[in-house]
Amino acid sequence: MGKRKIDKQEAIERYRNGESVAKIAKDYNVSREAVYCILRELNNFEKLTERLGKQRREKTVNKYTEYYNDIYELKKEGMTIKEISNAMEIPYKYVKLALKGTDLEVSKKARKERNERIFRLYKSGLKQRQLADMYNTTQTNISNILVRHFKDKL
Repeated sequence: MGKRKIDKQEAIERYRNGESVAKIAKDYNVSREAVYCILRELNNFEKLTERLGKQRREKTVNKYTEYYNDIYELKKEGMTIKEISNAMEIPYKYVKLALKGTDLEVSKKARKERNERIFRLYKSGLKQRQLADMYNTTQTNISNILVRHFKDKL
């Protein structure tokens, strides 16, 4: 099937109504770039794209909020984010988002704070095995954290 001529007004209207560039391009059998070329002619293209992107993200996030308590409980039981994502058939990034701001958050900042707590507890006399039990992980993982992040302080 050959390329269809793009109806510029229709493409712009569809985009304004929240349809993705990929979907519009697919329907016209053209590249996404061809659609973007039309959209960039709009005076408010950047603001429109920003607003629509925010709306799409909010819609997607709201779609998964009903699962937040279940996600939290599964993580508390020791499942990894990937395991939760697979078990509940929810995208990985939304599982992470559900845990954001909780005591189970797994961001770099949260991981760094956890590692520092582990180091302080280790220096205060707790054994690696005790720390592993506290943090629901293996003694090997605790050892790796101490060696990788604090070898100069041990």
